Amino acid sequence: MVVARQVASKLHLILQVIAVKKIGAPHNSELAIGAVCEDGTRVIDFAAVKLQGVTADYLDRQTKLKKEEIRQLILRLGGISQLQVKKRDVIVVDDGIATGTSMQVIIRYLRKNRQAK
Repeated sequence: MVVARQVASKLHLILQVIAVKKIGAPHNSELAIGAVCEDGTRVIDFAAVKLQGVTADYLDRQTKLKKEEIRQLILRLGGISQLQVKKRDVIVVDDGIATGTSMQVIIRYLRKNRQAK
């Protein structure tokens, strides 16, 4: 959030947060094979999943675990306000894009929320 806060400040924009957690490979948690947002929106890198021999059961367990971690994070932060993205331009800031799965899940999440009533 440090980078995003600086961008929002310099551009005089509203800072809104989307909580995302990486889904790491079973034997290398730093290797992202997917990512999940607070509402369960998920992106999976199926090529990485195949290379790592990851099962659907592992992905489901990790998704559930990461959603709980996100829930706990949001509670510690005092809650995150509902996104206001309809009819707005959005700048997404991620201070560490390695595999791109976090950015992909954020984009999917934003598209879904733009369509919501």
